[in-house]
Amino acid sequence: MQTVFISYSRDDLDIVENEIVSEIERINGVTCWLDIHDIEAGAESFPNVIKQGLEDCFIFLIMLSKSSMQKEWPHTELKDAEILKAKDPSRKIVLVNIDNTELTGKFEEYKERDIIFWNITYQHQKLINNIDRWNRCKAESIMEEGRKLEYSAKNSDTVKAFDLFTTAANMGLAEAQSKVAYYYKTGKSGIVQKDLGEALNWCGKAYKQGFPGAASLMATISKEIGDNA
Repeated sequence: MQTVFISYSRDDLDIVENEIVSEIERINGVTCWLDIHDIEAGAESFPNVIKQGLEDCFIFLIMLSKSSMQKEWPHTELKDAEILKAKDPSRKIVLVNIDNTELTGKFEEYKERDIIFWNITYQHQKLINNIDRWNRCKAESIMEEGRKLEYSAKNSDTVKAFDLFTTAANMGLAEAQSKVAYYYKTGKSGIVQKDLGEALNWCGKAYKQGFPGAASLMATISKEIGDNA
């Protein structure tokens, strides 16, 4: 699952990709949706792929610059994000000014919004911290939904639970990573095929975050694997 959708102008690709996306992914451990990476060559419906990317992410960052504010589609993507947020208030929309350009044209209506100025250290640090908190809260919410389904007697619910645990694990939640490791270790309920290597991989991620019990689970998995651990 990708967490952060980035709307930007290709004229700003260097700063967006090499500074902003790089820092967000390195520090927060989340994955950003960026059209240059996430739209396959030859895609038949560019707008539909963009909309799907928006739906798949719950944090929307629009990079405001002299270039982006002169184009039509950044404003369209912002409006699409607002429609999604109206349906799901847990979604986040943040305007990020990357070149100190004054808001113009259709973006003037957002002048009263709390806009992040990326080149002001404390402001972009605020954004990084907020993304970390939003991502964790979302992952914990997904994890809780998975727990409720896991206790159901229906096999289909357990499948859904594992999918939710995997989503939360990919978002970096240590508890979910440990849970996914357990599923792969045991081949639990036939939901997934037993895979000790994959179990060790997920458990290792939880261990690195200091999750209680991850060390002993790693030891158990390693002992079962044997000399190849």
